[in-house]
Amino acid sequence: MSATLPMHTSGRKFVLVTAGSVRANAFTLLFLLTLLNAPARACICDCSSSDVTAQDVAAALPAARELDAVYSGIVIWRRQTTEPVREAQSVEGNAALVVQGGRWDRAKILVLRVWRGAPPLIVDVWLPIVTDCDVSALPGMHFVALSKYDGARNVVHRTYCDCALEVAARAGHGEWTVGAWTVFMLLGLLAAAVLVALARFVRRHVLAE
Repeated sequence: MSATLPMHTSGRKFVLVTAGSVRANAFTLLFLLTLLNAPARACICDCSSSDVTAQDVAAALPAARELDAVYSGIVIWRRQTTEPVREAQSVEGNAALVVQGGRWDRAKILVLRVWRGAPPLIVDVWLPIVTDCDVSALPGMHFVALSKYDGARNVVHRTYCDCALEVAARAGHGEWTVGAWTVFMLLGLLAAAVLVALARFVRRHVLAE
């Protein structure tokens, strides 16, 4: 049995919000968050940087030294391709069971910080997506690129298990790019504009009363 909470609005109209609907909305939000985290939860070796020990970083240093470039930035574009990472293969002893070869994702990243290499301001990368542990690049997300060149293709293979490798590759402070300072300046101007608008609103509608 759900309780009914009246919420009055202007005029004769009013909205009824029930406790049952609040619970339903909360459940829906939790379900959506679970879906968004599904790839990470499905990966057995999912980790975070706080789980990394000094021994883990030392063990990852040889692999970190083999990287051609290490940088981070904002993903501004991504496209899934139909090109497989490898050919689909049948499981030995069961020809009906086929292991798919995954796919390549292509993305463009606005580079904000560089630890190694000299990437352009906007870099074009290829990401192999084969298992639930492989990380894709979604537009708007902050992405750390551990890059190796395969011919003319800039390959960034990230997984949810790369915490130690990422910490080892990002040793040091890194260098902020021109794109980063431009973003910081725009954010500062936006914050100043919001403060000015808020001050005008307070003067006109609060102090005038």
